[in-house]
Amino acid sequence: MKLRTLDLTLAAMFVALMAIGSNITSFVPFMMVGGVPITLQTFFAILAGLILGSRLGAISMLVYALVGLVGVPVFAQFSSGFSTIISPTFGFILSFILVAYFAGNIVEKKRTLSAFILAALTGLVINYVVGTNWMYFAYK
Repeated sequence: MKLRTLDLTLAAMFVALMAIGSNITSFVPFMMVGGVPITLQTFFAILAGLILGSRLGAISMLVYALVGLVGVPVFAQFSSGFSTIISPTFGFILSFILVAYFAGNIVEKKRTLSAFILAALTGLVINYVVGTNWMYFAYK
């Protein structure tokens, strides 16, 4: 897979958007579920898959997760480091890789409005299934 400069720039842009979107949180009390804030990360992960495609979108989300794991405070509420692996929110962070991949994969096959809607809904389902299962085991 040969990456052009434009591809790398767009991937880096989505890493930056994820870092910014992680700290734009909802302060509606009934929207916070189990200590997991509502952020723009899911939107940006889906958008990465739709715009960058499955492979580059997943790579950009993987880079985002790795940047946070090495200690740069890019996760929600400015958290970072390996301690986030045992936190209930890490499942959502992991799911972003799958969300971008599957959303991009759906749109690569067919670029219609219905494919974009299906890709976004599939991304949401993957995000919540992986994230809530991780949360379940983290609290157990």
